[in-house]
Amino acid sequence: MSNVKTVVADAVSAAFVLSADLSERVAVAAEMAADASFDFSKACDSIAAVLGSLKSDGVLTFEAWESVRVRFESVAAIRARDNGAADPAGAANDCWNRVDRRNREIHGLVKPKSAKPESVEKAAKRAAEKAKALESAGGRSAAELQTEVLAAYGLGTPEGVAQAKALEKVQKVVATAEKDAVSAQIKPLKSAIADLHKKNLEFAEKHGATMYADYVVFLKDFIDGYESASDQYDHNRVR
Repeated sequence: MSNVKTVVADAVSAAFVLSADLSERVAVAAEMAADASFDFSKACDSIAAVLGSLKSDGVLTFEAWESVRVRFESVAAIRARDNGAADPAGAANDCWNRVDRRNREIHGLVKPKSAKPESVEKAAKRAAEKAKALESAGGRSAAELQTEVLAAYGLGTPEGVAQAKALEKVQKVVATAEKDAVSAQIKPLKSAIADLHKKNLEFAEKHGATMYADYVVFLKDFIDGYESASDQYDHNRVR
């Protein structure tokens, strides 16, 4: 397949050549995108360091988390406004949510629950609603429920629409539960990989360039071997 792609790519390259202006615009866009991705990763790690520091000091409360979020969004909103965003506050909140999602997945940083009585009550209500939705799902997967939603909408009747909307709510809860279950399995594996990688780099640091080279070759052989046998694995299953 890779050979076919190469042949096609060569054919396209021979048949079409970008103008100097378009080529430069593509190059600038590529650099901007790469820089943006790198800067975003650094920003996420900086926020993770702040939250991690508060956590290690035992002061990462709901209020402390909110202080970090509010400060982040206030500055992000100004930058979004300067960049011409139609809704600076919304853009800032979207940005924070992306940072939060990445740090939750990579660093396991989760927003603490509020100790306020009204917040505790709302959390209990949400938990009860979630439990009720999962019970009504009757063990059906999110994919199965989605099929039922489409079928109900396909009836084209008021009853069918009402049934579809009710099923949609259940489907969303089940989909979230499935995603959380997979994340719970993957998170410790990611941490283990990160810890081993760190140890390997520290070991290589002590033994010089040869050890670094051996480690690179080892990683490449591992990836190449896994890709060559990819048809024997189910990549959607956590082993």
